[in-house]
Amino acid sequence: MRHRIVTPMLLSLLFAAASSGAEPAAPAPSPVVPLLAQSKFTELDRALRDMAGRRADCAARGVCEYADAVSALTRALADDETLRPYLDAWLRASKAPFAELVHGEYETVRAWAERGTGYSNSVAPDAWPRFFAHLAAAEGAYRKSQQIDPHAPDPMVGLVYLALYQQKGLAEVKRRFDAAVALDPGSDAAHRAMLLAVSRRWGGSDEAELAFARMVAAAHPDSPDLGLLVLQAHVDAARSTDERRYWRDPVAWSDGSAALERYLAKIPESSWAHNRLARLAYVAGKKEVAVREFKWIGDAWHPSVWQNSKDGFTLARFWALGTAAFSAAPAAPAE
Repeated sequence: MRHRIVTPMLLSLLFAAASSGAEPAAPAPSPVVPLLAQSKFTELDRALRDMAGRRADCAARGVCEYADAVSALTRALADDETLRPYLDAWLRASKAPFAELVHGEYETVRAWAERGTGYSNSVAPDAWPRFFAHLAAAEGAYRKSQQIDPHAPDPMVGLVYLALYQQKGLAEVKRRFDAAVALDPGSDAAHRAMLLAVSRRWGGSDEAELAFARMVAAAHPDSPDLGLLVLQAHVDAARSTDERRYWRDPVAWSDGSAALERYLAKIPESSWAHNRLARLAYVAGKKEVAVREFKWIGDAWHPSVWQNSKDGFTLARFWALGTAAFSAAPAAPAE
């Protein structure tokens, strides 16, 4: 099966960017990377601790500076080998959990760089030992981070993904997931790891994935992010069939549109969600909803929703609005 690299912080960053309406552009330089490169480890720990303290506002704001910072450090280390000695020095100097957390994320990225993200049968035989060696190093780092701060959820979420990548079986993934949500009941990254674990792509089934998503959404009615798990489960199921036929099923349309309406009730200015609902309505043939959403969107199309095809967006908007789609329409509010 084909895989893509997923670490908890990378997932949080990508989803926050998508839901906020941010374009999938190159990330802005993070202030934490220079602190690492200048060996200012005390200042680096302090900055990350301050950001971690503001994580509770991530869902409401659609951005998460803590996840952004950890991912920026991970990317910088993966892209520039000369920074590795600074990570080693940070690991020696720090008594905070962040250096080991970044170490775990970095080793996970290195593991997937060795393996590649293609199907299993496309992986070179000599790549597998290196893949699992890096995952073992990542596990050791996450566990050290956890020992430093047993109440921090991020290392445990990392261990959930590692159980999946290391093929430890669904029971172990579930055990680690339960431990992660005990620390952070609303963890989007932990729930998405478990959703992945029960999906058809990882040996589960579409039915199991949808059942889990519905259970989580019902258990967390105030969480806009966790409500979107139902949409994700349907998107995964739709991959194996004709997309239009799938979304024109009344149950699929009801589930998917309700998840997005729930999200927009909490974050009404999300251009990603408005674009996502507009595309879903277009595919499902729900013109009334499509008209409403395209009027809100104006010209503020979201490339990730439309598979980077402005033509696809334009065609769908013309279907909904006719020639009015080409009149001067006000853009959506800036986010």
